[in-house]
Amino acid sequence: MKIYYIITLFLLSSIAQAQIVNIPDANFKNALLNHSPIIDTNGDGEIQVTEAEATLIITIEHKGIQSLNGIQSFVNLEDLNCHDNSLTVLDISQNQNLKKLRCSWNQLTNLDISQNLNLELLVCYHNELTNIDVTQHPNLEELWVSINPLTSLDVTHNSSLKKLHCDSTQLTSLDVSQNSNLEGLSFKDTQFSNIDVTQNFKLRYITFSNANLTHLDLSQNPNLIALDCYNNQLIYLNIKNGNNINMPYMDAENNPNLQCIKVDNVVNANNRQCYRGDPMVGWCKDATASFSEECVLGIDEQNLATFDLFPNPAKDILIIKAKETPELIQIYTTTGMLIRTTSNTTLDISDLASGLYFLSASIQGKSITKKFIKS
Repeated sequence: MKIYYIITLFLLSSIAQAQIVNIPDANFKNALLNHSPIIDTNGDGEIQVTEAEATLIITIEHKGIQSLNGIQSFVNLEDLNCHDNSLTVLDISQNQNLKKLRCSWNQLTNLDISQNLNLELLVCYHNELTNIDVTQHPNLEELWVSINPLTSLDVTHNSSLKKLHCDSTQLTSLDVSQNSNLEGLSFKDTQFSNIDVTQNFKLRYITFSNANLTHLDLSQNPNLIALDCYNNQLIYLNIKNGNNINMPYMDAENNPNLQCIKVDNVVNANNRQCYRGDPMVGWCKDATASFSEECVLGIDEQNLATFDLFPNPAKDILIIKAKETPELIQIYTTTGMLIRTTSNTTLDISDLASGLYFLSASIQGKSITKKFIKS
Protein backbone atom coordinates (compact mmCIF):
# COMPACT_ATOMS: atom_id res chain seq x y z
CA MET A 1 0.00 0.00 0.00
CA LYS A 2 2.83 2.40 0.86
CA ILE A 3 4.43 1.78 -2.52
CA TYR A 4 1.05 2.48 -4.16
CA TYR A 5 0.80 5.91 -2.51
CA ILE A 6 4.37 6.76 -3.50
CA ILE A 7 3.69 5.83 -7.11
CA THR A 8 0.44 7.85 -7.06
CA LEU A 9 2.20 10.93 -5.68
CA PHE A 10 4.95 10.56 -8.27
CA LEU A 11 2.41 10.38 -11.10
CA LEU A 12 0.48 13.39 -9.79
CA SER A 13 3.71 15.36 -9.53
CA SER A 14 4.68 14.39 -13.07
CA ILE A 15 1.28 15.46 -14.37
CA ALA A 16 1.56 18.81 -12.58
CA GLN A 17 5.01 19.38 -14.06
CA ALA A 18 3.71 18.50 -17.50
CA GLN A 19 1.07 21.26 -17.17
CA ILE A 20 3.72 23.95 -16.60
CA VAL A 21 4.98 25.86 -19.64
CA ASN A 22 8.73 25.59 -20.07
CA ILE A 23 10.16 29.14 -20.34
CA PRO A 24 13.99 28.97 -20.43
CA ASP A 25 14.63 32.73 -20.69
CA ALA A 26 14.56 34.12 -17.13
CA ASN A 27 13.69 37.64 -18.29
CA PHE A 28 10.77 36.37 -20.34
CA LYS A 29 9.45 34.28 -17.47
CA ASN A 30 9.84 37.15 -15.01
CA ALA A 31 8.00 39.49 -17.38
CA LEU A 32 5.11 37.03 -17.63
CA LEU A 33 4.93 36.52 -13.87
CA ASN A 34 4.75 40.29 -13.35
CA HIS A 35 2.50 40.99 -16.30
CA SER A 36 -0.51 43.27 -16.19
CA PRO A 37 -3.15 42.04 -16.69
CA ILE A 38 -2.17 39.05 -14.56
CA ILE A 39 -1.20 35.86 -16.39
CA ASP A 40 -0.08 33.80 -13.35
CA THR A 41 -3.60 33.79 -11.95
CA ASN A 42 -2.98 31.15 -9.26
CA GLY A 43 0.16 32.92 -8.04
CA ASP A 44 2.34 29.81 -7.91
CA GLY A 45 5.30 31.42 -9.69
CA GLU A 46 4.80 29.28 -12.78
CA ILE A 47 2.81 29.63 -15.99
CA GLN A 48 0.36 26.77 -16.34
CA VAL A 49 -0.76 25.60 -19.78
CA THR A 50 -4.31 26.65 -18.88
CA GLU A 51 -3.07 30.12 -17.91
CA ALA A 52 -1.22 30.42 -21.21
CA GLU A 53 -4.29 29.33 -23.15
CA ALA A 54 -6.40 31.97 -21.38
CA THR A 55 -4.03 34.81 -22.32
CA LEU A 56 -5.02 37.13 -25.16
CA ILE A 57 -2.53 39.99 -24.76
CA ILE A 58 1.19 40.00 -23.90
CA THR A 59 3.15 43.24 -23.58
CA ILE A 60 6.83 42.72 -22.74
CA GLU A 61 8.76 45.77 -23.96
CA HIS A 62 12.31 46.68 -22.87
CA LYS A 63 12.88 43.50 -20.83
CA GLY A 64 16.24 42.30 -22.20
CA ILE A 65 14.63 39.09 -23.46
CA GLN A 66 16.77 36.93 -25.76
CA SER A 67 14.31 34.09 -26.38
CA LEU A 68 10.52 33.79 -26.47
CA ASN A 69 10.64 30.01 -26.30
CA GLY A 70 7.40 29.04 -24.60
CA ILE A 71 5.25 31.53 -26.50
CA GLN A 72 4.01 28.54 -28.52
CA SER A 73 1.77 27.53 -25.60
CA PHE A 74 -0.17 30.79 -25.83
CA VAL A 75 -2.33 29.40 -28.61
CA ASN A 76 -5.15 31.95 -28.22
CA LEU A 77 -2.89 34.99 -28.16
CA GLU A 78 -4.23 37.90 -30.23
CA ASP A 79 -1.81 40.72 -29.38
CA LEU A 80 1.97 40.34 -28.85
CA ASN A 81 4.21 43.32 -28.15
CA CYS A 82 7.89 42.36 -27.68
CA HIS A 83 9.33 45.71 -28.79
CA ASP A 84 12.93 46.57 -27.86
CA ASN A 85 14.45 43.30 -26.67
CA SER A 86 17.37 41.18 -27.92
CA LEU A 87 15.51 38.64 -30.01
CA THR A 88 17.24 37.00 -32.96
CA VAL A 89 14.52 34.38 -33.53
CA LEU A 90 10.75 34.64 -33.17
CA ASP A 91 8.65 31.50 -33.64
CA ILE A 92 4.96 32.40 -33.68
CA SER A 93 3.84 29.48 -35.83
CA GLN A 94 1.53 28.19 -33.07
CA ASN A 95 -0.06 31.59 -32.39
CA GLN A 96 -2.55 31.39 -35.21
CA ASN A 97 -5.08 33.77 -33.62
CA LEU A 98 -2.56 36.60 -33.60
CA LYS A 99 -4.00 39.89 -34.89
CA LYS A 100 -1.36 42.35 -33.71
CA LEU A 101 2.41 41.84 -33.64
CA ARG A 102 4.93 44.46 -32.55
CA CYS A 103 8.50 43.18 -32.64
CA SER A 104 10.49 46.29 -33.58
CA TRP A 105 13.95 47.11 -32.21
CA ASN A 106 15.25 43.55 -32.07
CA GLN A 107 17.84 41.70 -34.18
CA LEU A 108 15.54 39.53 -36.24
CA THR A 109 16.93 38.37 -39.59
CA ASN A 110 13.84 36.36 -40.49
CA LEU A 111 10.17 36.63 -39.62
CA ASP A 112 7.86 33.82 -40.70
CA ILE A 113 4.21 34.88 -40.43
CA SER A 114 2.86 32.24 -42.81
CA GLN A 115 0.73 30.72 -40.01
CA ASN A 116 -0.59 34.07 -38.76
CA LEU A 117 -3.19 34.73 -41.42
CA ASN A 118 -5.37 36.92 -39.17
CA LEU A 119 -2.76 39.66 -38.75
CA GLU A 120 -4.15 43.19 -38.89
CA LEU A 121 -1.13 45.06 -37.53
CA LEU A 122 2.55 44.24 -38.10
CA VAL A 123 5.22 46.55 -36.67
CA CYS A 124 8.71 45.14 -37.24
CA TYR A 125 10.86 48.19 -37.95
CA HIS A 126 14.52 48.43 -36.88
CA ASN A 127 15.50 44.79 -37.34
CA GLU A 128 17.74 43.04 -39.88
CA LEU A 129 15.05 41.72 -42.20
CA THR A 130 15.92 41.39 -45.89
CA ASN A 131 12.50 40.00 -46.78
CA ILE A 132 9.00 39.86 -45.35
CA ASP A 133 6.18 37.93 -47.01
CA VAL A 134 2.74 39.45 -46.40
CA THR A 135 1.04 38.06 -49.50
CA GLN A 136 -1.23 35.74 -47.46
CA HIS A 137 -2.58 38.45 -45.15
CA PRO A 138 -5.73 40.03 -46.62
CA ASN A 139 -6.73 41.55 -43.25
CA LEU A 140 -3.49 43.48 -42.79
CA GLU A 141 -4.27 47.17 -42.19
CA GLU A 142 -0.94 48.54 -40.95
CA LEU A 143 2.59 47.52 -41.99
CA TRP A 144 5.69 49.18 -40.51
CA VAL A 145 8.93 47.77 -41.94
CA SER A 146 11.22 50.82 -41.78
CA ILE A 147 14.93 50.57 -40.96
CA ASN A 148 15.41 47.09 -42.37
CA PRO A 149 17.66 46.09 -45.31
CA LEU A 150 14.61 45.11 -47.37
CA THR A 151 15.23 44.87 -51.11
CA SER A 152 11.69 43.93 -52.17
CA LEU A 153 8.16 44.13 -50.81
CA ASP A 154 4.93 42.80 -52.33
CA VAL A 155 1.75 44.42 -50.99
CA THR A 156 -0.43 43.74 -54.03
CA HIS A 157 -2.46 41.18 -52.06
CA ASN A 158 -3.16 43.47 -49.10
CA SER A 159 -6.37 45.20 -50.15
CA SER A 160 -7.18 46.21 -46.55
CA LEU A 161 -3.90 48.06 -46.05
CA LYS A 162 -4.33 51.59 -44.65
CA LYS A 163 -0.84 52.52 -43.45
CA LEU A 164 2.50 51.54 -44.98
CA HIS A 165 5.85 52.73 -43.65
CA CYS A 166 9.04 51.53 -45.34
CA ASP A 167 11.53 54.33 -44.58
CA SER A 168 15.28 53.69 -44.57
CA THR A 169 15.12 50.46 -46.54
CA GLN A 170 16.86 49.36 -49.73
CA LEU A 171 13.62 49.43 -51.70
CA THR A 172 13.76 51.32 -54.99
CA SER A 173 10.18 50.76 -56.15
CA LEU A 174 6.80 49.71 -54.83
CA ASP A 175 3.50 48.74 -56.44
CA VAL A 176 0.58 50.18 -54.44
CA SER A 177 -1.94 50.05 -57.27
CA GLN A 178 -3.99 47.36 -55.49
CA ASN A 179 -4.13 49.19 -52.15
CA SER A 180 -7.26 51.26 -52.69
CA ASN A 181 -7.78 51.75 -48.93
CA LEU A 182 -4.32 53.19 -48.34
CA GLU A 183 -4.41 56.38 -46.23
CA GLY A 184 -0.77 56.83 -45.24
CA LEU A 185 2.42 56.07 -47.19
CA SER A 186 6.00 56.79 -46.17
CA PHE A 187 9.32 55.82 -47.78
CA LYS A 188 11.71 58.59 -46.78
CA ASP A 189 15.47 58.00 -46.89
CA THR A 190 15.27 55.52 -49.77
CA GLN A 191 16.35 55.39 -53.42
CA PHE A 192 12.83 55.47 -54.87
CA SER A 193 12.86 57.10 -58.30
CA ASN A 194 9.20 56.62 -59.14
CA ILE A 195 5.89 55.92 -57.38
CA ASP A 196 2.40 55.69 -58.88
CA VAL A 197 -0.33 56.62 -56.39
CA THR A 198 -3.05 57.43 -58.93
CA GLN A 199 -5.11 54.45 -57.70
CA ASN A 200 -4.94 55.47 -54.03
CA PHE A 201 -7.94 57.77 -53.80
CA LYS A 202 -8.06 57.68 -49.97
CA LEU A 203 -4.47 58.81 -49.38
CA ARG A 204 -4.26 61.43 -46.62
CA TYR A 205 -0.54 61.77 -45.97
CA ILE A 206 2.58 60.96 -47.98
CA THR A 207 6.20 61.23 -46.81
CA PHE A 208 8.85 60.84 -49.51
CA SER A 209 11.65 63.08 -48.20
CA ASN A 210 15.28 62.26 -48.99
CA ALA A 211 14.44 59.92 -51.85
CA ASN A 212 15.26 60.13 -55.56
CA LEU A 213 11.88 60.94 -57.11
CA THR A 214 11.80 62.82 -60.39
CA HIS A 215 8.04 62.82 -61.08
CA LEU A 216 5.09 62.87 -58.70
CA ASP A 217 1.45 63.01 -59.78
CA LEU A 218 -1.04 63.54 -56.94
CA SER A 219 -3.91 64.73 -59.09
CA GLN A 220 -5.99 61.65 -58.18
CA ASN A 221 -5.60 62.07 -54.41
CA PRO A 222 -8.27 64.59 -53.31
CA ASN A 223 -8.14 63.54 -49.65
CA LEU A 224 -4.48 64.50 -49.27
CA ILE A 225 -3.79 66.72 -46.25
CA ALA A 226 0.00 66.39 -45.92
CA LEU A 227 2.82 65.95 -48.44
CA ASP A 228 6.54 65.80 -47.64
CA CYS A 229 8.73 65.40 -50.72
CA TYR A 230 11.65 67.42 -49.38
CA ASN A 231 15.09 66.78 -50.91
CA ASN A 232 14.36 64.79 -54.06
CA GLN A 233 15.19 65.23 -57.75
CA LEU A 234 11.72 66.36 -58.79
CA ILE A 235 11.21 67.97 -62.15
CA TYR A 236 7.44 67.41 -62.14
CA LEU A 237 5.03 67.84 -59.22
CA ASN A 238 1.27 67.88 -59.71
CA ILE A 239 -0.88 68.46 -56.62
CA LYS A 240 -3.86 69.81 -58.54
CA ASN A 241 -6.50 67.49 -57.08
CA GLY A 242 -9.48 69.81 -56.61
CA ASN A 243 -9.06 69.99 -52.84
CA ASN A 244 -5.86 71.98 -52.18
CA ILE A 245 -7.85 74.23 -49.84
CA ASN A 246 -8.00 71.34 -47.33
CA MET A 247 -4.30 70.48 -47.61
CA PRO A 248 -2.57 72.37 -44.76
CA TYR A 249 0.96 71.03 -45.27
CA MET A 250 3.19 70.61 -48.32
CA ASP A 251 7.00 70.59 -48.35
CA ALA A 252 8.75 70.48 -51.72
CA GLU A 253 11.93 72.32 -50.77
CA ASN A 254 15.40 71.25 -51.87
CA ASN A 255 14.29 70.08 -55.31
CA PRO A 256 16.66 72.22 -57.40
CA ASN A 257 15.34 71.00 -60.77
CA LEU A 258 11.70 71.76 -59.96
CA GLN A 259 10.51 74.91 -61.68
CA CYS A 260 6.74 74.52 -61.58
CA ILE A 261 4.23 73.02 -59.12
CA LYS A 262 0.78 72.42 -60.54
CA VAL A 263 -1.98 73.54 -58.13
CA ASP A 264 -5.72 74.22 -58.00
CA ASN A 265 -5.41 77.97 -57.52
CA VAL A 266 -2.25 80.06 -57.90
CA VAL A 267 -3.45 82.90 -55.64
CA ASN A 268 -4.33 80.58 -52.77
CA ALA A 269 -1.06 78.68 -53.18
CA ASN A 270 1.04 81.85 -53.07
CA ASN A 271 -0.77 82.95 -49.92
CA ARG A 272 0.38 79.85 -48.05
CA GLN A 273 3.20 80.63 -45.64
CA CYS A 274 6.03 78.18 -44.95
CA TYR A 275 6.53 77.64 -41.23
CA ARG A 276 8.96 75.04 -39.90
CA GLY A 277 7.74 74.83 -36.36
CA ASP A 278 5.86 72.17 -34.45
CA PRO A 279 3.51 71.31 -35.94
CA MET A 280 4.76 72.18 -39.42
CA VAL A 281 2.15 74.05 -41.43
CA GLY A 282 1.93 75.88 -44.72
CA TRP A 283 3.45 75.15 -48.09
CA CYS A 284 7.23 75.16 -48.56
CA LYS A 285 9.10 75.29 -51.88
CA ASP A 286 12.34 76.58 -53.35
CA ALA A 287 12.43 80.17 -54.54
CA THR A 288 13.20 78.89 -58.05
CA ALA A 289 9.89 77.00 -58.20
CA SER A 290 6.58 78.68 -58.94
CA PHE A 291 2.94 77.67 -58.61
CA SER A 292 0.84 77.34 -61.74
CA GLU A 293 -2.50 75.89 -62.75
CA GLU A 294 -1.04 74.61 -66.03
CA CYS A 295 2.58 73.46 -65.77
CA VAL A 296 4.46 72.25 -68.84
CA LEU A 297 6.94 69.55 -67.86
CA GLY A 298 10.54 70.57 -68.43
CA ILE A 299 13.64 72.20 -66.94
CA ASP A 300 16.40 74.60 -67.97
CA GLU A 301 18.36 72.56 -70.48
CA GLN A 302 21.21 75.05 -70.83
CA ASN A 303 22.24 74.53 -67.22
CA LEU A 304 22.00 70.75 -67.42
CA ALA A 305 23.33 70.05 -70.93
CA THR A 306 25.38 66.98 -70.08
CA PHE A 307 23.98 64.75 -72.82
CA ASP A 308 22.54 65.13 -76.31
CA LEU A 309 19.62 63.45 -78.08
CA PHE A 310 19.72 62.77 -81.80
CA PRO A 311 18.09 62.76 -84.17
CA ASN A 312 15.53 65.10 -82.67
CA PRO A 313 12.80 64.88 -83.92
CA ALA A 314 13.17 61.09 -84.21
CA LYS A 315 10.96 58.57 -85.97
CA ASP A 316 12.21 55.11 -84.97
CA ILE A 317 15.57 55.31 -83.15
CA LEU A 318 16.65 57.86 -80.54
CA ILE A 319 20.32 57.92 -79.47
CA ILE A 320 21.69 59.37 -76.25
CA LYS A 321 25.21 60.77 -76.47
CA ALA A 322 26.85 61.53 -73.12
CA LYS A 323 30.35 61.79 -71.67
CA GLU A 324 29.27 59.62 -68.76
CA THR A 325 27.08 56.56 -69.33
CA PRO A 326 23.62 57.04 -67.75
CA GLU A 327 22.74 54.59 -64.99
CA LEU A 328 19.00 54.92 -65.62
CA ILE A 329 16.93 56.31 -68.50
CA GLN A 330 13.20 57.03 -68.26
CA ILE A 331 10.71 58.43 -70.77
CA TYR A 332 7.68 60.45 -69.63
CA THR A 333 4.67 61.98 -71.31
CA THR A 334 4.05 65.72 -70.91
CA THR A 335 1.64 64.92 -68.06
CA GLY A 336 4.35 63.13 -66.09
CA MET A 337 3.35 59.52 -66.81
CA LEU A 338 6.30 57.12 -66.87
CA ILE A 339 6.10 54.98 -70.01
CA ARG A 340 9.55 53.43 -70.31
CA THR A 341 12.57 52.56 -68.16
CA THR A 342 15.90 51.34 -69.53
CA SER A 343 19.68 51.69 -69.35
CA ASN A 344 20.21 51.38 -73.11
CA THR A 345 21.44 54.57 -74.80
CA THR A 346 20.00 53.50 -78.17
CA LEU A 347 16.22 53.53 -77.90
CA ASP A 348 13.61 52.06 -80.20
CA ILE A 349 10.74 54.56 -80.05
CA SER A 350 8.88 53.31 -83.11
CA ASP A 351 5.92 52.23 -80.96
CA LEU A 352 5.39 55.69 -79.44
CA ALA A 353 2.65 57.96 -80.70
CA SER A 354 3.78 61.15 -82.40
CA GLY A 355 4.28 64.11 -80.08
CA LEU A 356 6.41 65.67 -77.36
CA TYR A 357 8.12 63.52 -74.69
CA PHE A 358 10.64 64.00 -71.91
CA LEU A 359 13.68 61.81 -71.35
CA SER A 360 15.20 61.73 -67.87
CA ALA A 361 18.73 60.32 -67.45
CA SER A 362 20.46 59.62 -64.14
CA ILE A 363 24.16 60.42 -64.51
CA GLN A 364 26.47 60.20 -61.50
CA GLY A 365 23.49 60.37 -59.16
CA LYS A 366 22.01 63.47 -60.83
CA SER A 367 18.73 63.42 -62.72
CA ILE A 368 18.76 65.40 -65.99
CA THR A 369 15.76 65.83 -68.27
CA LYS A 370 15.45 66.85 -71.94
CA LYS A 371 12.67 67.10 -74.48
CA PHE A 372 12.40 65.14 -77.69
CA ILE A 373 9.81 64.90 -80.42
CA LYS A 374 8.54 61.63 -81.86
CA SER A 375 7.77 62.34 -85.51
